[in-house]
Amino acid sequence: MKDLVSIIVPIYNAEKYLDECIMSLLNQSYNNIEILLINDGSKDSSLKICNKYKNNKKIKIFNKKNSGVSDTRNYGIINSNGKFVSFVDSDDYVERDFIKNLVNSMKKNNTDLVIGSYNIVGDKIKTDEELLKKLNNVNDKKLILEKLINIEENNCIFGYIWRCLYKKEIITKNNLYFKKLKMSEDYLFLAEYVNNCRNVSIETKKLYNYRINNSSVTSKYIPTLLEDMIYVNEIILNDIISSEKTLYRNYIGIVCNTYLCYIQNIAKSNKIITELKKLKSVKNKIFKKYLKERKRYNINFRKKLNISLKMFDFNLELLYIFLFAIRRRLKCLRR
Repeated sequence: MKDLVSIIVPIYNAEKYLDECIMSLLNQSYNNIEILLINDGSKDSSLKICNKYKNNKKIKIFNKKNSGVSDTRNYGIINSNGKFVSFVDSDDYVERDFIKNLVNSMKKNNTDLVIGSYNIVGDKIKTDEELLKKLNNVNDKKLILEKLINIEENNCIFGYIWRCLYKKEIITKNNLYFKKLKMSEDYLFLAEYVNNCRNVSIETKKLYNYRINNSSVTSKYIPTLLEDMIYVNEIILNDIISSEKTLYRNYIGIVCNTYLCYIQNIAKSNKIITELKKLKSVKNKIFKKYLKERKRYNINFRKKLNISLKMFDFNLELLYIFLFAIRRRLKCLRR
Protein backbone atom coordinates (compact mmCIF):
# COMPACT_ATOMS: atom_id res chain seq x y z
CA MET A 1 0.00 0.00 0.00
CA LYS A 2 1.17 3.52 -0.75
CA ASP A 3 2.51 5.61 2.14
CA LEU A 4 0.05 8.09 3.63
CA VAL A 5 0.68 11.77 2.86
CA SER A 6 -0.75 14.42 5.18
CA ILE A 7 -1.60 17.71 3.45
CA ILE A 8 -1.89 20.54 5.98
CA VAL A 9 -3.99 23.57 4.98
CA PRO A 10 -3.99 26.51 7.44
CA ILE A 11 -7.12 28.60 6.87
CA TYR A 12 -7.91 32.16 7.89
CA ASN A 13 -10.57 34.23 6.07
CA ALA A 14 -9.98 32.30 2.85
CA GLU A 15 -13.52 32.07 1.50
CA LYS A 16 -12.66 33.52 -1.93
CA TYR A 17 -10.37 30.71 -3.07
CA LEU A 18 -10.90 27.91 -0.54
CA ASP A 19 -13.17 25.73 -2.69
CA GLU A 20 -10.64 25.77 -5.53
CA CYS A 21 -7.87 24.82 -3.12
CA ILE A 22 -9.78 21.91 -1.56
CA MET A 23 -10.99 20.53 -4.88
CA SER A 24 -7.46 20.53 -6.28
CA LEU A 25 -6.38 18.39 -3.30
CA LEU A 26 -9.32 15.99 -3.57
CA ASN A 27 -8.49 15.47 -7.25
CA GLN A 28 -4.93 14.30 -6.58
CA SER A 29 -3.83 11.27 -8.63
CA TYR A 30 -2.05 9.99 -5.51
CA ASN A 31 -4.95 8.53 -3.54
CA ASN A 32 -3.55 7.76 -0.09
CA ILE A 33 -3.79 11.25 1.37
CA GLU A 34 -5.39 12.94 4.34
CA ILE A 35 -6.29 16.62 4.00
CA LEU A 36 -6.21 18.54 7.26
CA LEU A 37 -8.33 21.69 6.95
CA ILE A 38 -7.48 23.80 9.99
CA ASN A 39 -9.69 26.84 10.49
CA ASP A 40 -7.73 29.39 12.49
CA GLY A 41 -10.66 31.38 13.85
CA SER A 42 -11.84 32.74 10.50
CA LYS A 43 -14.44 35.53 10.60
CA ASP A 44 -15.83 34.83 7.12
CA SER A 45 -17.52 31.71 5.71
CA SER A 46 -14.33 29.60 5.58
CA LEU A 47 -15.51 27.11 8.21
CA LYS A 48 -18.86 26.75 6.44
CA ILE A 49 -17.02 25.96 3.20
CA CYS A 50 -14.89 23.35 4.98
CA ASN A 51 -17.96 21.69 6.43
CA LYS A 52 -19.32 21.06 2.92
CA TYR A 53 -16.62 18.40 2.63
CA LYS A 54 -17.00 16.81 6.08
CA ASN A 55 -18.37 13.52 4.67
CA ASN A 56 -15.34 12.97 2.46
CA LYS A 57 -13.08 10.33 4.04
CA LYS A 58 -9.93 12.17 2.96
CA ILE A 59 -10.95 15.36 4.75
CA LYS A 60 -10.32 16.15 8.42
CA ILE A 61 -11.68 19.45 9.71
CA PHE A 62 -10.32 21.26 12.75
CA ASN A 63 -11.66 24.50 14.20
CA LYS A 64 -9.63 26.47 16.73
CA LYS A 65 -9.15 29.96 18.11
CA ASN A 66 -7.02 32.30 16.04
CA SER A 67 -3.33 31.91 16.88
CA GLY A 68 -1.51 32.56 13.60
CA VAL A 69 -0.21 30.50 10.72
CA SER A 70 2.83 29.07 12.54
CA ASP A 71 0.77 27.66 15.39
CA THR A 72 -1.82 26.40 12.89
CA ARG A 73 0.78 24.51 10.87
CA ASN A 74 2.19 23.02 14.07
CA TYR A 75 -1.33 21.97 15.05
CA GLY A 76 -1.57 20.22 11.70
CA ILE A 77 1.74 18.40 12.15
CA ILE A 78 0.73 17.16 15.62
CA ASN A 79 -2.64 15.89 14.34
CA SER A 80 -1.30 14.34 11.14
CA ASN A 81 -0.91 10.59 10.62
CA GLY A 82 1.11 10.48 7.40
CA LYS A 83 4.66 9.31 6.85
CA PHE A 84 5.05 12.36 4.63
CA VAL A 85 3.83 15.94 5.19
CA SER A 86 3.08 18.73 2.74
CA PHE A 87 1.74 22.25 3.27
CA VAL A 88 -0.68 24.04 0.95
CA ASP A 89 -1.86 27.62 1.54
CA SER A 90 -5.62 28.08 1.40
CA ASP A 91 -5.59 30.64 -1.43
CA ASP A 92 -3.38 28.46 -3.64
CA TYR A 93 -4.14 25.31 -5.64
CA VAL A 94 -2.14 22.37 -6.99
CA GLU A 95 -2.04 20.30 -10.15
CA ARG A 96 -3.36 16.74 -10.22
CA ASP A 97 0.07 15.08 -9.98
CA PHE A 98 1.50 17.38 -7.29
CA ILE A 99 1.70 14.80 -4.49
CA LYS A 100 2.40 11.87 -6.84
CA ASN A 101 5.47 13.52 -8.36
CA LEU A 102 6.86 14.65 -5.01
CA VAL A 103 6.53 11.16 -3.52
CA ASN A 104 8.03 9.54 -6.62
CA SER A 105 10.99 11.94 -6.52
CA MET A 106 11.64 11.25 -2.83
CA LYS A 107 11.52 7.47 -3.27
CA LYS A 108 13.40 7.34 -6.56
CA ASN A 109 16.26 9.46 -5.24
CA ASN A 110 16.09 8.15 -1.64
CA THR A 111 16.00 11.66 -0.19
CA ASP A 112 14.51 13.25 2.92
CA LEU A 113 13.09 16.35 1.23
CA VAL A 114 11.72 17.31 -2.18
CA ILE A 115 11.66 20.95 -3.29
CA GLY A 116 9.31 21.62 -6.19
CA SER A 117 8.94 24.36 -8.74
CA TYR A 118 5.76 26.46 -8.98
CA ASN A 119 3.60 28.77 -11.06
CA ILE A 120 2.76 32.37 -10.19
CA VAL A 121 -0.94 33.31 -10.35
CA GLY A 122 -2.05 36.94 -10.46
CA ASP A 123 1.22 38.75 -11.10
CA LYS A 124 4.60 38.50 -12.76
CA ILE A 125 7.42 38.08 -10.28
CA LYS A 126 10.70 36.22 -10.37
CA THR A 127 10.87 32.58 -9.30
CA ASP A 128 13.78 30.20 -8.66
CA GLU A 129 12.74 27.95 -11.56
CA GLU A 130 15.97 28.22 -13.55
CA LEU A 131 18.18 27.46 -10.56
CA LEU A 132 16.08 24.42 -9.66
CA LYS A 133 16.57 23.11 -13.19
CA LYS A 134 20.35 23.42 -12.76
CA LEU A 135 20.13 21.55 -9.46
CA ASN A 136 17.86 18.82 -10.81
CA ASN A 137 20.47 16.05 -10.55
CA VAL A 138 22.02 17.29 -7.31
CA ASN A 139 20.95 15.98 -3.91
CA ASP A 140 23.80 17.31 -1.77
CA LYS A 141 22.20 19.09 1.19
CA LYS A 142 25.24 21.35 1.67
CA LEU A 143 24.79 22.75 -1.81
CA ILE A 144 21.05 23.21 -1.20
CA LEU A 145 21.85 25.08 2.05
CA GLU A 146 24.30 27.26 0.13
CA LYS A 147 21.52 28.24 -2.29
CA LEU A 148 18.91 28.64 0.44
CA ILE A 149 21.06 30.86 2.67
CA ASN A 150 21.76 33.15 -0.23
CA ILE A 151 20.64 36.51 -1.62
CA GLU A 152 22.62 36.55 -4.87
CA GLU A 153 20.93 37.25 -8.17
CA ASN A 154 19.75 34.00 -9.85
CA ASN A 155 21.61 31.91 -7.27
CA CYS A 156 19.16 31.47 -4.40
CA ILE A 157 16.39 29.01 -3.58
CA PHE A 158 13.41 30.89 -2.20
CA GLY A 159 12.37 29.80 1.30
CA TYR A 160 8.81 28.73 0.46
CA ILE A 161 7.67 25.70 2.47
CA TRP A 162 4.47 24.97 0.55
CA ARG A 163 5.97 23.41 -2.60
CA CYS A 164 7.85 20.71 -0.69
CA LEU A 165 7.42 17.20 0.69
CA TYR A 166 8.81 16.39 4.15
CA LYS A 167 9.21 13.33 6.34
CA LYS A 168 7.20 13.72 9.54
CA GLU A 169 9.74 11.66 11.49
CA ILE A 170 12.48 14.22 10.79
CA ILE A 171 10.23 17.09 11.90
CA THR A 172 9.24 15.46 15.20
CA LYS A 173 12.59 13.84 15.99
CA ASN A 174 14.42 17.17 15.64
CA ASN A 175 11.62 19.31 17.08
CA LEU A 176 11.43 21.32 13.86
CA TYR A 177 8.18 23.12 14.53
CA PHE A 178 7.34 26.59 13.24
CA LYS A 179 8.41 29.48 15.44
CA LYS A 180 5.64 31.95 16.23
CA LEU A 181 6.85 34.80 14.06
CA LYS A 182 5.24 37.28 11.67
CA MET A 183 8.19 37.15 9.26
CA SER A 184 10.48 34.44 7.85
CA GLU A 185 8.99 31.58 9.88
CA ASP A 186 8.70 29.47 6.71
CA TYR A 187 12.26 30.24 5.58
CA LEU A 188 13.60 29.29 9.02
CA PHE A 189 11.63 26.03 9.05
CA LEU A 190 12.96 25.04 5.63
CA ALA A 191 16.57 25.95 6.48
CA GLU A 192 16.45 24.00 9.74
CA TYR A 193 14.86 21.02 8.03
CA VAL A 194 17.53 20.93 5.30
CA ASN A 195 20.22 21.18 7.95
CA ASN A 196 18.77 18.13 9.73
CA CYS A 197 18.14 15.88 6.74
CA ARG A 198 20.54 13.69 4.74
CA ASN A 199 19.86 14.93 1.23
CA VAL A 200 17.41 16.76 -1.02
CA SER A 201 15.88 16.15 -4.45
CA ILE A 202 14.29 18.62 -6.88
CA GLU A 203 11.01 18.37 -8.77
CA THR A 204 11.23 20.70 -11.78
CA LYS A 205 7.64 20.36 -12.99
CA LYS A 206 5.56 23.35 -11.92
CA LEU A 207 2.74 21.63 -10.04
CA TYR A 208 2.03 24.19 -7.30
CA ASN A 209 0.11 27.38 -8.14
CA TYR A 210 1.06 30.25 -5.85
CA ARG A 211 -1.42 33.11 -5.83
CA ILE A 212 -0.01 36.59 -5.28
CA ASN A 213 -2.08 38.29 -2.60
CA ASN A 214 -1.71 42.08 -2.43
CA SER A 215 -3.25 42.10 1.05
CA SER A 216 -0.67 39.67 2.43
CA VAL A 217 1.27 40.40 5.62
CA THR A 218 4.40 41.41 3.69
CA SER A 219 2.56 44.33 2.06
CA LYS A 220 1.80 45.89 5.45
CA TYR A 221 3.78 47.43 8.28
CA ILE A 222 4.87 44.68 10.70
CA PRO A 223 5.72 45.95 14.22
CA THR A 224 7.79 42.83 15.01
CA LEU A 225 9.63 42.61 11.67
CA LEU A 226 13.05 43.66 12.97
CA GLU A 227 12.90 41.42 16.03
CA ASP A 228 11.61 38.46 14.01
CA MET A 229 14.26 38.69 11.30
CA ILE A 230 17.09 39.21 13.79
CA TYR A 231 15.85 36.14 15.68
CA VAL A 232 15.86 34.09 12.47
CA ASN A 233 19.33 35.34 11.50
CA GLU A 234 20.74 34.43 14.90
CA ILE A 235 19.41 30.88 14.68
CA ILE A 236 20.85 30.52 11.17
CA LEU A 237 24.21 31.82 12.44
CA ASN A 238 24.33 29.64 15.56
CA ASP A 239 22.82 26.42 14.19
CA ILE A 240 24.12 26.37 10.62
CA ILE A 241 26.85 28.91 9.86
CA SER A 242 28.81 27.94 13.00
CA SER A 243 29.43 24.49 11.51
CA GLU A 244 29.42 25.53 7.84
CA LYS A 245 31.99 28.36 7.88
CA THR A 246 32.04 28.63 4.09
CA LEU A 247 28.48 29.96 4.22
CA TYR A 248 29.45 33.04 6.23
CA ARG A 249 29.78 35.07 3.02
CA ASN A 250 26.19 34.12 2.15
CA TYR A 251 25.09 35.03 5.66
CA ILE A 252 26.44 38.57 5.25
CA GLY A 253 24.17 38.96 2.24
CA ILE A 254 21.17 37.74 4.24
CA VAL A 255 21.82 40.28 7.00
CA CYS A 256 22.23 43.11 4.47
CA ASN A 257 18.88 42.15 2.95
CA THR A 258 17.37 42.17 6.45
CA TYR A 259 18.48 45.78 6.82
CA LEU A 260 16.75 46.69 3.56
CA CYS A 261 13.55 44.95 4.73
CA TYR A 262 13.76 46.91 7.99
CA ILE A 263 14.09 50.24 6.12
CA GLN A 264 11.17 49.35 3.83
CA ASN A 265 9.07 48.41 6.84
CA ILE A 266 9.69 51.86 8.34
CA ALA A 267 8.35 53.39 5.12
CA LYS A 268 5.08 51.45 5.63
CA SER A 269 4.63 52.72 9.19
CA ASN A 270 2.11 55.34 10.27
CA LYS A 271 4.66 56.48 12.86
CA ILE A 272 7.72 57.02 10.69
CA ILE A 273 9.18 59.70 12.99
CA THR A 274 9.09 57.32 15.96
CA GLU A 275 10.77 54.60 13.91
CA LEU A 276 13.44 56.96 12.58
CA LYS A 277 14.48 57.91 16.11
CA LYS A 278 15.87 54.45 16.74
CA LEU A 279 17.23 53.86 13.22
CA LYS A 280 20.79 55.11 13.84
CA SER A 281 21.14 53.07 17.01
CA VAL A 282 19.84 49.91 15.32
CA LYS A 283 22.15 50.40 12.34
CA ASN A 284 25.27 50.86 14.50
CA LYS A 285 24.45 48.08 16.93
CA ILE A 286 23.27 45.35 14.54
CA PHE A 287 23.97 46.05 10.89
CA LYS A 288 27.01 48.32 10.50
CA LYS A 289 29.50 45.47 10.83
CA TYR A 290 27.88 43.45 8.02
CA LEU A 291 27.30 46.45 5.77
CA LYS A 292 31.06 47.09 5.95
CA GLU A 293 32.06 43.44 5.64
CA ARG A 294 30.08 42.94 2.44
CA LYS A 295 32.64 45.11 0.61
CA ARG A 296 35.33 42.48 1.22
CA TYR A 297 33.24 39.81 -0.53
CA ASN A 298 32.19 39.63 -4.14
CA ILE A 299 28.48 39.20 -3.49
CA ASN A 300 26.30 39.42 -6.60
CA PHE A 301 23.41 41.38 -5.09
CA ARG A 302 20.39 41.99 -7.27
CA LYS A 303 20.52 45.45 -8.83
CA LYS A 304 17.90 47.18 -6.64
CA LEU A 305 19.41 45.79 -3.44
CA ASN A 306 22.91 46.82 -4.50
CA ILE A 307 21.78 50.40 -5.21
CA SER A 308 19.95 50.54 -1.87
CA LEU A 309 23.00 49.35 0.07
CA LYS A 310 25.17 51.98 -1.59
CA MET A 311 22.69 54.63 -0.49
CA PHE A 312 22.88 53.31 3.06
CA ASP A 313 26.69 53.57 2.94
CA PHE A 314 26.18 57.34 2.70
CA ASN A 315 23.47 57.36 5.40
CA LEU A 316 20.75 58.12 2.87
CA GLU A 317 18.12 55.94 4.54
CA LEU A 318 15.69 58.86 4.90
CA LEU A 319 15.86 59.57 1.16
CA TYR A 320 15.29 55.89 0.43
CA ILE A 321 12.26 55.80 2.76
CA PHE A 322 10.81 58.88 1.05
CA LEU A 323 11.27 57.41 -2.45
CA PHE A 324 9.99 53.99 -1.39
CA ALA A 325 6.86 55.49 0.18
CA ILE A 326 6.10 57.49 -2.99
CA ARG A 327 6.61 54.42 -5.21
CA ARG A 328 4.38 52.34 -2.96
CA ARG A 329 1.66 54.98 -3.02
CA LEU A 330 1.73 55.21 -6.82
CA LYS A 331 1.54 51.43 -7.07
CA CYS A 332 -1.55 51.38 -4.86
CA LEU A 333 -3.23 54.05 -6.99
CA ARG A 334 -2.68 51.99 -10.16
CA ARG A 335 -4.54 48.98 -8.74
